[in-house]
Amino acid sequence: MSVESKPLRRGEHVLIVLFIVYLVLLAWAVLWKLDAPYVGAAALLPRPIKLIPFLPSAEAGGSAPLEIVGNFLLFVPFGVYLGLLVPAWPWWKWTGVLVGASFVLETTQHLLSIGSFDTTDIIVNTAGGLAGLGLLVLARRSLQARTAAVMTRVCLIGTVVSLLAVGIVVASPLHYRPQHDVIFPTPSVAGSVVPSPDASGQAGWSFAGPDSEKTASFAVNGPLRVEYTFAGAGRFVAVLRNTGGVAVASVADRAGPGHLSTWVYGATGDVYLDVTSSARGRSR
Repeated sequence: MSVESKPLRRGEHVLIVLFIVYLVLLAWAVLWKLDAPYVGAAALLPRPIKLIPFLPSAEAGGSAPLEIVGNFLLFVPFGVYLGLLVPAWPWWKWTGVLVGASFVLETTQHLLSIGSFDTTDIIVNTAGGLAGLGLLVLARRSLQARTAAVMTRVCLIGTVVSLLAVGIVVASPLHYRPQHDVIFPTPSVAGSVVPSPDASGQAGWSFAGPDSEKTASFAVNGPLRVEYTFAGAGRFVAVLRNTGGVAVASVADRAGPGHLSTWVYGATGDVYLDVTSSARGRSR
């Protein structure tokens, strides 16, 4: 696949500036979900890696469709910029840059404990970038010699709209904030979780209504993954407590629906989840 045979000259400096702005917004969105940058408590510690794409594994649930679509769309402009700035590259160089950029983002969020390494994201991100290159090919067939000028204007408008959207999200009281990992001074190297089964025999619990509910106590020794799905539009709060009622860690505090997971490191003994929600949710 080739977009054009000669390097872009006219307006190249504008595209470079726009590309830099895009990369900054992309890194901010992927790593910190447009929240204030931070480093997780479990940074540089061994953490699970999801090597099985899309499907659930022993360490993580299946990939959420909304997250897949979001990652795909985020990388479409990456392919457009690559095709405009280095149009003479062969397809394998474009693919290599897309895979490499995705790998760097996944590795960074994993090492900083602000997310987990997931091969699904690398596949989806790369596909999004290649889709952007494909869109540029279609645009060239239609626009011919005007492609560079028209697409530069499109990128400029897209950048302005993106900056406005980011400003609205940052100013909004609602944010998508994945729960931070929690670590204790003396974490265990390995451990196990043995939750009591619910009414259906599954290892998990379901709740409905605005009142506080408590899970059955379960034993934990080492890293604990808490995965939850909240289906309501209100607030969802889950606190891990020991059998004496003392809060061990906050594992969820969000507004709006979502399916997320977080890790608690170093917790031992019998604990339970204290869950409060304003609409139906599930925690396990």
